[in-house]
Amino acid sequence: KKPSWVLIFPHMKDKAGFLLELIENVLPALAPFLFPFSEKTSWLYQRTYDLPYINQLKDDIEKIKENREKQIQDIKEKIVTYREENKFLYDLISETDEILVKAVITALNVIGFTQIIDVDKEIKDAGEPGGLREDIQIKDEPPILIIDVKGIANLPSDPDVMQSHKHATIRMKEWKHTDVKPLTIINHQRHLPPLDRENKKPYRQEILDGS
Repeated sequence: KKPSWVLIFPHMKDKAGFLLELIENVLPALAPFLFPFSEKTSWLYQRTYDLPYINQLKDDIEKIKENREKQIQDIKEKIVTYREENKFLYDLISETDEILVKAVITALNVIGFTQIIDVDKEIKDAGEPGGLREDIQIKDEPPILIIDVKGIANLPSDPDVMQSHKHATIRMKEWKHTDVKPLTIINHQRHLPPLDRENKKPYRQEILDGS
């Protein structure tokens, strides 16, 4: 059983100073078990003076920490790698222009389409002058899909929605057949988290009724 004391002191003016002296210099010597982290007794637990078995346990703690740190670092590296491998999924809900188009093409490949044409790339590779054309064509089977892809900060306007229809009409005239369908893919309100966006009705009802 630990010893105990009742300390009685006379009234004094500097109570704070007295208590500070008592706690810092007197009590740690009288009852060191009450002050295990006191600097006056901390040397007892230094490696030089501590028990060999306790030093071994401390070494075990350090090894566990090192192993955990390595495991954590390995997991963080896996996170970075997996994010990079699936970057297109992040781009689908955040990007616009060429990056968004490439992300959509990757997504279309993932879901099973194979005859996908990046129209801008095809035009550049052919050395043809640039023009306002659709972003993607899908030719897996009839009808050919003419796809316009957009990333915008707000809700889509009527021209945004109808642009693929215009491009599809142009292609019908060029190809001299009507087995062509337009498709518009819009990453709307792209600066907002997807669940915070207007997802119930991003298009005007009149556009939906006419589709």
